[in-house]
Amino acid sequence: MEDQVIGMDKQTKVVPIKIVDSLPPFNVPVSAKWHYLSAFVYFMVANAIACAYGAISMVVTFLDRVGLLGYNGNSHVRWNKVCDVFDKFCHQVAASIILSLLGSLAFLLLIVILPILRFHRRT
Repeated sequence: MEDQVIGMDKQTKVVPIKIVDSLPPFNVPVSAKWHYLSAFVYFMVANAIACAYGAISMVVTFLDRVGLLGYNGNSHVRWNKVCDVFDKFCHQVAASIILSLLGSLAFLLLIVILPILRFHRRT
């Protein structure tokens, strides 16, 4: 919520500037926006990353729990294990999910690390 508020935050004021005492002051419109200060940019980026991480974590946790129900079953509602019947299929699906998550993690690390390395190379 605070990202939406700060993302739309801007204000313009007319500020009188006096250059010479003998002349009247000039009225200059001055704007303040969130992206003018690096601290606010950092605040926005950090909150966006935290929000994305939370959303992805929630989806992965939900899918993990659904997969565990299929893999182990649930005796309380008399759901049988799917993997007792389709053992090869379940093992292949589990392996593909693990490899897919590892690939996604490697891709995410590349997305995060490469810009950092480029930034350090420039400075």
